[in-house]
Amino acid sequence: MKSLQISMSTLRLLTDSRPFINYVSYGLLLLMFSFVGGALVELILPLDTTKYLYRAVVLIPGLILLPVQLAQKKFHVFLLPACYLLFGTISTLWSHASGINDLGTALERSLYVISLVAVVLYLKENRKIFDKYLPVVSVLVTLPILFDIIDFFLFQTDGPLHGRLYGFLGATHPNTAGLIYGICAIISVTLSVKKDLIFNRLNCLLLFSGVVSTTAVFLTGSRACSLSLLLALSLFYLIKRRGKGLALALLVLFTSGATTISVISLKFTEQKITQPLKEAISRPLNRTGLWQAMIERMDTREYFYGRGLSVDQAFKKEAKKTEEFIHPHSLLLSSFYYTGAIGTLLHLILFLAIFYTSLKTALAGKTLLISLFVMSFLPTAVDGIGIHPYLGYLTPHLLIFWFLYALASSEMYKKIDT
Repeated sequence: MKSLQISMSTLRLLTDSRPFINYVSYGLLLLMFSFVGGALVELILPLDTTKYLYRAVVLIPGLILLPVQLAQKKFHVFLLPACYLLFGTISTLWSHASGINDLGTALERSLYVISLVAVVLYLKENRKIFDKYLPVVSVLVTLPILFDIIDFFLFQTDGPLHGRLYGFLGATHPNTAGLIYGICAIISVTLSVKKDLIFNRLNCLLLFSGVVSTTAVFLTGSRACSLSLLLALSLFYLIKRRGKGLALALLVLFTSGATTISVISLKFTEQKITQPLKEAISRPLNRTGLWQAMIERMDTREYFYGRGLSVDQAFKKEAKKTEEFIHPHSLLLSSFYYTGAIGTLLHLILFLAIFYTSLKTALAGKTLLISLFVMSFLPTAVDGIGIHPYLGYLTPHLLIFWFLYALASSEMYKKIDT
């Protein structure tokens, strides 16, 4: 028992040290940056980003922080995620005959989410550190987003994506890229309003980042992301109810709209300026057909416990495929398909915890959490492969969900100061 107390004291000294705080801060910054500028990260750090980078940035510091946070009576923060992730991991056993071979991989990847929550919670509690590095991320991500816009304008052709911007450096699909760009825009605008001087150097960079990110959202042609961004910025003003907030939000929207129109008109000179808007409105939404096809694959008894996370792996291992993989295009439906009613219930509880805390912080005059929630709600409802990392590792949709849960957890059990 005495040796255990000594070990815990050593861990606390380590996690309170400045080098460890900087290591975790720079690590999380690199992880967030990798989703926008993935190719740049691989150029600077030529490693397998799905293994070495995440282990160094998330898994190792997270496992160091976890026992310290549990000792600080934060068991409630990790209980629901652990239940969801553990049930999903166990579900590999009934996915197919050799599903037991996937158990270890599913368990390891579950630890990534637990570690991610521990790391974000740790940085949020070190508020000065969190507030210091978040603007740095917002400014840095402007570079790869700007490069994506330039690449779209000069090199991307009107191929299968019908003239929609996709993330050349990071995420490739316009819908996924639009969600990432939208999150970047929300963070930039929210942080810029916090500054006392409108035209200081950092605030100008944040505003520029907000304009670039918002322009990129519009150029993706993602209806869910564009609508969510407009709703989030509107809600942002309603909460702040200050002239500065309205002025900055209108400035970002007006400048981004003008830039979007200019880029489209110069790139597609042979078509009317309203053509991309008409195509976005008339583009069919094929989600309902995909969702129906997924549900039809499930037996009645699988409605309770799901088909198991590694059911898709069975198709890859068989010589003759009996089914083709269907992308869920919905985080909640993914939970139902793979983990049944049990996993869906746990998912809903996690979601409601984020929703409740977002409203709580909004009533207290805080805008970041509720704005991020509104920005991510609709895009993740109609897109995304799931919130269990075995399905798609740390994908942007998954990362945003658990990032929001960690932010909400830091506010959930403490008095909110305005």
